[in-house]
This record gives sequence, structure tokens and C-alpha cells, in this order.
Amino acid sequence: MASQVATPTSLQTTATSSSTSLSSPALSPSSPVQLSPDDVELLAKLEEQNRAEQHISFLSVLIYLKMRYRVSE
Repeated sequence: MASQVATPTSLQTTATSSSTSLSSPALSPSSPVQLSPDDVELLAKLEEQNRAEQHISFLSVLIYLKMRYRVSE
């Protein structure tokens, strides 16, 4: 897992042993990894999807609590 989350505008992230590829054994846990533009775009899409899923989860809990405790708006 990365110890630093790369943003769509960032081109580097810190790799750890769990995300280091077997084809590049020279990388250490603190070695920065250069991301390709395609990787940055994919990361941005995944982050957007994750935010949407978190929003849906929050709304689901809110709806449950309103139904459970019959909270009026």
C-alpha cells in the first residue's frame, strides 16, 4: 500500500513492498515511483469512484438512521 496518496496532479508516490513489482526488485520502500500520464488518469478516476462510493455509503447510513429514529427534516 502506498504511504503517500498521489493526487491527479502529482506524478510521484512512495512505493512500499506490497506495491513494488517483482520485475523491479531494486526499489526500496522509500523509492519514489514515476507514474505515467495514463496511470495518473486512472488514479484520478479511481479516486473519483472512491469518493462517490463513500458518498453513497454515507447517504445509506443517513437514510437508515432517519428511518430507524424517524427523524423529520
